[in-house]
Amino acid sequence: MAKLNYEQESSTGISNIISNRTTIKGDVISDGDLKIDGNVEGSLN
Repeated sequence: MAKLNYEQESSTGISNIISNRTTIKGDVISDGDLKIDGNVEGSLN
């Protein structure tokens, strides 16, 4: 599983977006802000 690091945030200040029609099955770990428009089945840290 790849780990992605983003150096810059967008103009909204949100560094990670799970967009509409996207489903994540598993754990999500983020040091920054997270916007979820899709679905997450697992834990958020």
